[in-house]
Amino acid sequence: MVVRSITSQLRNVEKKPSAKRWTEQDKIFALSLYKRSPKLYRYLSVYFQVPSTRTLKTILSNIPLDTGINKPLLDHLKNVCQTMNKLDKCCSLIFDEISLSSGFFYDANKDKAFGYEDLGHLGRTSRHANHALVFMLRGMRKTWKQVVAYYLTSATISVANLKNIITLIINQTLEAGFNVMATVCDQGSTNPAALNELYWENSSRFQFKVNGHDIACIFDVPHLLKNTRNALYTCDFIFDGDKRAKFEHIVQLYEIDKHKEIPSLYKLKDEHFNINDSYMKMRVNIAAWMLSNTVGAGLETYAETNGQGLLPPEAKNTAIFVRNMDQLFNSLNGYTLNPDAGKTYRTVLRDNSPHWELG
Repeated sequence: MVVRSITSQLRNVEKKPSAKRWTEQDKIFALSLYKRSPKLYRYLSVYFQVPSTRTLKTILSNIPLDTGINKPLLDHLKNVCQTMNKLDKCCSLIFDEISLSSGFFYDANKDKAFGYEDLGHLGRTSRHANHALVFMLRGMRKTWKQVVAYYLTSATISVANLKNIITLIINQTLEAGFNVMATVCDQGSTNPAALNELYWENSSRFQFKVNGHDIACIFDVPHLLKNTRNALYTCDFIFDGDKRAKFEHIVQLYEIDKHKEIPSLYKLKDEHFNINDSYMKMRVNIAAWMLSNTVGAGLETYAETNGQGLLPPEAKNTAIFVRNMDQLFNSLNGYTLNPDAGKTYRTVLRDNSPHWELG
């Protein structure tokens, strides 16, 4: 790699931009750099001889990417799979929708108009597409990921079609040699509905089967935390029998803390408590700040000093709830063997890990 890069630099250093020539390996290496960070790639192009971004986009345009399952990519994964060990083949199927601007484009080479709802093997409709539903495989033990399918939808996909697509992609991934162990998605209304139908077919609440393989269903953890905080805006949480957590206690704590010379909740601002602001309600980091150990400790402290009229005694229950949510979020967000200081539960699950103490 080093020798090839140096040779490429020497070959093109004194040539005009239009006269520079790149090998296939040069372009592939440059494309891998560009996909990691376009900004860094533009910076490198000032000091090194690298293919132009236009050249890289030309390469991408030659890759056949159509709606539905991408067979060339799946065939490539099948070849790669043959060199992987059993654990590295374990993966999850992740899917999510992204918003698109509506518009139309005619491809003369394919004699096809783009911009309509297109569900691959399920056909096209006359409705204008404004969302893309993307499916990605991600390794569970080894770090690898690959998009394997996408679909163009109008608003959102139907439950029946989503269920059909999930089953088809898992089937073909299993046939390629990988072991799909879970699906991961957010809680958009269509996703739980489709997964529920798969549960019912297998008389299970947490998993379903495809060709005899058990597939667990996991909802995106940041999305779960955000939805929990949003629910707390308008509803009290009753837990452990008669304990009640209230959002008003967090607001009261913030109002007390912000007037201190050195506030503990310095990350939180007034605008974060605007429950009518849809943008604030979508930000996961704000939800994590509100349901953090720092907020839990503050609630507990001021509830215990109720003689000074700071917080009501029942704020202790809100403190317990907030700390439980913080511990749960850290438990589901850990990926290292050794947790950071103060984040006991932000580590992987092991036989002797502290997660077993959580009830």
